[in-house]
Amino acid sequence: MASMQMERKLIANLGNQTPEVIHAERYMKWSNPHLGPLPPAIDAGNEIKIDYFVSKGAVVYVEPVLKEIGTSRAWVVAWDTLADTLIPPSPNKVYVTCGSKYEIEKMSDDEILEKLNESTSADGSHTDPITKATVEANLSHLIPDCNALKANFGISP
Repeated sequence: MASMQMERKLIANLGNQTPEVIHAERYMKWSNPHLGPLPPAIDAGNEIKIDYFVSKGAVVYVEPVLKEIGTSRAWVVAWDTLADTLIPPSPNKVYVTCGSKYEIEKMSDDEILEKLNESTSADGSHTDPITKATVEANLSHLIPDCNALKANFGISP
């Protein structure tokens, strides 16, 4: 039986646990590509809530150039809520990564999509050992036609 893809609303809570404001640099939309502007900046220590109608997408957040590390940190969170969650069970999934802005900018949209497609989990976390950037994300069902994404961008001590 073929899986039918269904658009679902996504409520995203994106948290900035860094001491700097971070800005969305790229926003990939593989479903509903014409919907929504670039997600807003997130002030230091704050969280934003966005209602998306993009069931499969990704966002790249970056911080200003920091003198102590000579570059900016960057974070990627990608999500896919198009999975058929009834028969056969197939979970929604996320892909996350982080590191220097230079390294993240080298990733193409297609590469991020490929990593998302390879993911098998609705949970993800990553810490970059060089920049100390961290990212965690969780994707869960709220009701049959809505999902919740919780992601936090941070810096490890």
